[in-house]
Amino acid sequence: MRRTLLVLAAVLGGLLLVVGVAVAVVFGPDDTADTPASPLPDGVRAATTVPDLLGYRDATLRVTAESAGGPVFVGAGNPIDVDSYLGDTRQLRVTTVTPLDGATGTVRGTAPAPAVAASSLDLWDRSVHGRGAQALTLDLDGTPTSVAVLAAGKRAAVTVSFGLVVAHAFVAGLAAAVLGLVLLTLPVLARRRRRRRERAAERSAAAPEVTAPEAVPAGTHLRSTRRPLRWAVPVLCVVALAGCAAVPQRVTTAEITRPGLERDELTAALASYDERNNAAIDLASRTHDASGWATADRGIILRSDLHSTRYAEESGEAEAAGTALTTTPDASSLVSPSFTGYPMWFAVTGTMADAEEKKPQRALLVFERDGVLDPWRMSASVEIGDEKVRALAPGAASRPSRAQVAAAQAVSDQVVAYLETGEKGELTVPDRLARLREEIVGDGVNSRLERATIRAVGSGDDALDPGDGAPKVAVVEGGVLVTATFSVDHTQAAVGGDATLAFTDEAFARAVGQTGRHRALELRKVLAVAVLVPDDGTPTFLGVRTDTVGPPTR
Repeated sequence: MRRTLLVLAAVLGGLLLVVGVAVAVVFGPDDTADTPASPLPDGVRAATTVPDLLGYRDATLRVTAESAGGPVFVGAGNPIDVDSYLGDTRQLRVTTVTPLDGATGTVRGTAPAPAVAASSLDLWDRSVHGRGAQALTLDLDGTPTSVAVLAAGKRAAVTVSFGLVVAHAFVAGLAAAVLGLVLLTLPVLARRRRRRRERAAERSAAAPEVTAPEAVPAGTHLRSTRRPLRWAVPVLCVVALAGCAAVPQRVTTAEITRPGLERDELTAALASYDERNNAAIDLASRTHDASGWATADRGIILRSDLHSTRYAEESGEAEAAGTALTTTPDASSLVSPSFTGYPMWFAVTGTMADAEEKKPQRALLVFERDGVLDPWRMSASVEIGDEKVRALAPGAASRPSRAQVAAAQAVSDQVVAYLETGEKGELTVPDRLARLREEIVGDGVNSRLERATIRAVGSGDDALDPGDGAPKVAVVEGGVLVTATFSVDHTQAAVGGDATLAFTDEAFARAVGQTGRHRALELRKVLAVAVLVPDDGTPTFLGVRTDTVGPPTR
């Protein structure tokens, strides 16, 4: 048994010695294991890591980049934002980092560079930029992260290297080597001790008998009990030092997500919207120029803006300075589910009013953006009166299940069915929605409904192709909040063989491009609804908004 233990000690000691020396040599006194500097392929001025490459905790990564042609930027952020920022930029997608080959991966994209300089954006968790070698150190905690490297200036060689920083790795390597050396000496010491005992026994057997008190043979005196302690103390110290080095742990993330908006980002997002919206209001009021609306609004809100400005111009409305509006959110009203990519959206309840308005109307406001470089633009605004929306935390807590998304889609489909056929299903139809149906199907004195087209629409700027009309769904207290937008087009035809129809408001007729008399008139509206679909029970409409718009144009 003793011999077996000594053999095991020798094997383990040799292994620890080899590994310890290797760790100490690789990491060095700065506790960093660096890869060779890898040049980016010809014509490539950017590189980014795949999220899985940095999927570790209890580790520190150092990324160093250098460009011979000018400044270089190194930044780390959420992979969804980083991918959105780089877009179609020609880049090296780093998938593997090895001690011998450095960074390797695949090249994708065709654009020479992103539209906006990376150093001017606030999407980065950490970043460095400047001339010469730029090193970014990241403490990895398992949070999905991508690192982006972008070189500015003239076309020149760009190199990237990665270093793994492990605290106390050098000391741990030395400690392991020392411990291995100690274990290797144990068999030698045991053998020497055995030989001393054997020689002492031989001398004792050969010595003549004496009457004096029996002497203790040389070499057979028991060692002091302190002797083992003198060995134990350094061994324990070595083990303790080795334990100081945290071992990096692999972390696998099944799905990378991010909230549409975090709570601490809301104030800045609304302030940015107000600035763009008020500039558009002022431009439209002063000169009847509708070109500013697309910087603030989108979807059906943009169509409503464009029609209002066109009508103001056709009706001869006086040109004057616009009235600035301020968006004020209700406390803790941010509804922001998590997404796996762009586009993203968030909703908030609050008011949009000028400084002198005494009792502004509360509304549910929905904002969207298509990418990390795009501003948040309003896609829906529905007055909700005193209705309350109790939001949950942004992110996963607000993300709906498939069943909840299906329930929301059923509500959207039922709204369309009601407007087309009058079938309510489980809906308790509010008065405003009922009035809209009456406008569609109600026959006039000299007209009748010829056809009606109601469809759910998305929030694209192109009214002819507004995109997917799936409702927006988020979990709130008691159920899910559903917002949906629709286009409502219907044609009223004149009754009688020679009868014709005309709009009585000539300015409106000019605004919608239907001046004079016609056998039929096209009427176009947009609709937005906000609905609370409870976990149990029937859906409740929080609000309905309808606006008249002009014909769709690109």
